[in-house]
Amino acid sequence: MAFTAWTTSVGHHDIRSAIDEPLRTAGFGIAEVGTTPVQVSALKRPALVAGAWSSVRLLALWENKDQKLLRIELRSDEPTLRPQTHCNEAAAHLQALLPPCRA
Repeated sequence: MAFTAWTTSVGHHDIRSAIDEPLRTAGFGIAEVGTTPVQVSALKRPALVAGAWSSVRLLALWENKDQKLLRIELRSDEPTLRPQTHCNEAAAHLQALLPPCRA
C-alpha cells in the first residue's frame, strides 16, 4: 500500500472550509461517509497507472485545531516501492496547494 502523510497549516477552524477548494483543484471529491466536523474523507478520481487502475484515498484530521494544523494522509492500493505511483503524484499536487509545515 502506497502511503504518505504530512502536516499543513490552514486558515480556517472549519476543517471542510479549510481544504475544500484545494481538494477540488487536486481532483479529490469529499466523501460524505467518513466526513465529520473533525475529519474529512475524500477520494481522487481513479487513474490508469502502470497498467492498473488506482484510486487515492485521503483522510484529513486536526492535529492541533487551536493552531489550525491539519494532518493529511493519502493511501492507495499500489505497491509502496513502485516509483511514480498515483499516490505520490496526488501527494505532490496536493502538497503544492497545502504545503507541509516546516519543522
